Amino acid sequence: MEYTLIIRKDGAERTFSRRGVIDLFELLANEPEALHGASITDKVIGKAAAALMVLGGVKEATTPRISTPALKLFQTAGIKVHYDEEVPLILNRDKSDFCPMEKRCTVSDNPQELLPIITEFINEIKNTMMESNVKLYQLNLSDRRTYIMAALFILGNIALPQLCHLIPQGGWMFLPIYFFTLIGAYKYGMRVGLMTALFSPLINSALFGMPAAAVLPSILIKSVLLAVAASLIAQRSKKASLLMLTGVVLAYQIVGSAIEVAINGSFYLAIQDFRVGIPGMLLQIFGGFAVIHYLIRK
Repeated sequence: MEYTLIIRKDGAERTFSRRGVIDLFELLANEPEALHGASITDKVIGKAAAALMVLGGVKEATTPRISTPALKLFQTAGIKVHYDEEVPLILNRDKSDFCPMEKRCTVSDNPQELLPIITEFINEIKNTMMESNVKLYQLNLSDRRTYIMAALFILGNIALPQLCHLIPQGGWMFLPIYFFTLIGAYKYGMRVGLMTALFSPLINSALFGMPAAAVLPSILIKSVLLAVAASLIAQRSKKASLLMLTGVVLAYQIVGSAIEVAINGSFYLAIQDFRVGIPGMLLQIFGGFAVIHYLIRK
């Protein structure tokens, strides 16, 4: 394996393989003592990497390629640096432009002032990686996983309402009948979502009398709207973010409430349902995000 960063200190050697400055950044944030007084070999040193090394108090740095702004930071800080090639600025990976981190760091020659800029960039990269690393599917009816996942999510939609009903008005507030429908449709597509949306309320009503027959049509409509909205947004965006999930939840709730008004003729009851269900909507957005990203990422 080709290492991008090697740190030597007190006779010990640590190696890292991730691109960019993320390893240096995390060391400075979580293990600053690992950098202080260390000798560092980096595959390439731009201004951001140099700023992090200066802030970490490294003793010396070695690299095949260094940018002129990075070299100046080292010289100002009195840090020894060994290099083969000096370039005006570091290029991006496809060498079509300057490195975006290098460009952002042109605003200052003070490492302390550059740290918030580097932090912001690292957080953007992490968020992008988190969103893009989640696999989303559109399972077909011929795929047995469609039925397996639908069955699991239906079971979830049976169990979760029973837990929520232990709290007074828990079902009304937390909207548990929709939770796994959102996850199933967003993660595995329209077919899993629709199966979960239709069978969850019907089975719950048959087994436990909840939802009651009088409100079952409204819940079925909202469940189907949720499955359709979640699968379409997931298919088009190809990522799972809090913004996308918020859009899904608001879409099915607003359209569902409008249909509820048309059926029942009561705008007040629809608005009251919407207001009381806000905790459940938040559970769907943040809980759904957590499940999709951390429990069923692949």
